[in-house]
Amino acid sequence: MLSETFGLFPKSVTLAGAIYLGLSWLLAGTFSERLAEWQHIPACIAGLKAKEAAARHGLPSEQQIARGLMRGILRYYPDLKELPGVGELASSIERPLTDTRRSGLPAKCRCLASAAREQTRTDFTLWVATFRVYEPAGVRNFPGVMARVDARGICGTGGSS
Repeated sequence: MLSETFGLFPKSVTLAGAIYLGLSWLLAGTFSERLAEWQHIPACIAGLKAKEAAARHGLPSEQQIARGLMRGILRYYPDLKELPGVGELASSIERPLTDTRRSGLPAKCRCLASAAREQTRTDFTLWVATFRVYEPAGVRNFPGVMARVDARGICGTGGSS
């Protein structure tokens, strides 16, 4: 089947097309890397910092909401503390939240961008091969791909950004 397809075109056109696709494949990595460095990684870092700032300024995070719910349950049912493991949970709820992820934000965002680039390599190849006229979904929605990678927990705890 492949020889029949290549038989329709002259060998020089087939060779030129193969070289062009190979060059597009190689350039796709460079384009996606630069785009991630210039746009997506800084936006990821800014988004995570904004989320942390919102948590510090009184907007409840998921952990704070869960802690509040657990405090309410334990206040209403104080006998639950006698169950194995619940006493330690109750004492951990009373300790203040500490966030040690702040220094790791750039590394996490680079990891997310790298994993997303691997998943969208073909999309970036098509984007480069069409001289950026056709924009596949992986290129158009690269932050969404990074969010899906984060939700899967590939670069640390999932769903934290």
